Amino acid sequence: MHKSGMVAAAMLALLGTAAHAKTTIIYAGRVITDAGEPAQGPSTVTVTDGRIASIAPGRTDAPAGAEVVDLGDKTLLPGLVDLHVHLTGDPGDDYRAAAVDPDEWGVVVGAKNAAITLRAGFTTVREAGSAQYTAYSLRRGTANGF
Repeated sequence: MHKSGMVAAAMLALLGTAAHAKTTIIYAGRVITDAGEPAQGPSTVTVTDGRIASIAPGRTDAPAGAEVVDLGDKTLLPGLVDLHVHLTGDPGDDYRAAAVDPDEWGVVVGAKNAAITLRAGFTTVREAGSAQYTAYSLRRGTANGF
């Protein structure tokens, strides 16, 4: 292949890749990016392939084909971190009965508790103790889109 043909093929490949990027536009009333600074006012957050690509003041137009999430006047902030969780247990369980539950049940309880934790704004947790394999199974499942 001639050099110009290779360059053209490479350009087409790059253009094809960009066309398949998933873009989400998030409109928020306020955005917190630094706990030591005041919240920014109305903003547009552009997320491309699961990563924040930009934060712009005001409302910018969404590109064609982008998913749009309008939070109205709500405040958007980074995900919170909980450094001490026991996802595979439920508060108030009868400890003696829960001690003999199979590990598979702990994974079910953990998935439920992880979803509750995520809805509360915590995107990162440190599991502080579970049955031998339940937290590992839960983490492995969520890493694969569970």
